[in-house]
Amino acid sequence: MKITDKDPERHNSIEYPMELSAPPYAPVPVADEKDEQRNVARHHTNQKLDELKEQYDLARQQLEAIERQVKGTVDRLQVTEAVLEADYQFSPVVMKTYYLYWHSGKQKYVLSPTGPQAWSCGAPDHWEYQSAVRLLGDSTWEPVEVNEPMDADAARQGADSGSQGDTIDGETV
Repeated sequence: MKITDKDPERHNSIEYPMELSAPPYAPVPVADEKDEQRNVARHHTNQKLDELKEQYDLARQQLEAIERQVKGTVDRLQVTEAVLEADYQFSPVVMKTYYLYWHSGKQKYVLSPTGPQAWSCGAPDHWEYQSAVRLLGDSTWEPVEVNEPMDADAARQGADSGSQGDTIDGETV
């Protein structure tokens, strides 16, 4: 039996079969398909957001590292400028620790191989300790942490300067 319809163009868009010989009709579960598409879209979006978060965290870490490098470079430049303006009467050795003092009488920095703790009778008058510094191979100076141990030459020099005295029978008194 054939069901007739006045508009044959409509047959393609009708939700149910119009002929007995038409293939069986099963309604498409649109709601289920939408749910599946929604879940797939959320899954892919969450993956992309996780990737972007990782990239953001990495970029933030890199920015922080660059900021530390910039600060360190600016600090080195400031220390280098102070040392180059300082008075000193020796040739600095690369990677040896020196000590920067402010001479309030001359209103000028003074660079010394003697640290603030190594003076036997205290630092000279009008000298105020500022920083420990070290000459680098690129002719810049870097600040050295206060708790950093002195290099072997400075320790030996400090011990030698404190052990000067009279010698009796080969012993220092």
